[in-house]
Amino acid sequence: MTLSKVIKAYTSGSAYGTLREIELGTLEEGKLADIVVLEQKFFEILAEDIQNTGVELTIADGRLQGSSTSIIEKNRRAPVLFLSMNY
Repeated sequence: MTLSKVIKAYTSGSAYGTLREIELGTLEEGKLADIVVLEQKFFEILAEDIQNTGVELTIADGRLQGSSTSIIEKNRRAPVLFLSMNY
């Protein structure tokens, strides 16, 4: 199974399985967002290195929970995340 399919099963599949796909599971306007922005590109990290990759930003239920100061200082504002995955 590809990494993209694993992520889809874990996110939108879990939301569907709990009958909450209207509010969870995908990044869409009006849905609650749980997002982690890593310091490296997730699809380019070796599987064994994922656990050692730092977290730049965490959003839970659509609210900023924490961030490294470097990403905010570098951008002078909260970063915008654009995620494109082909399923």
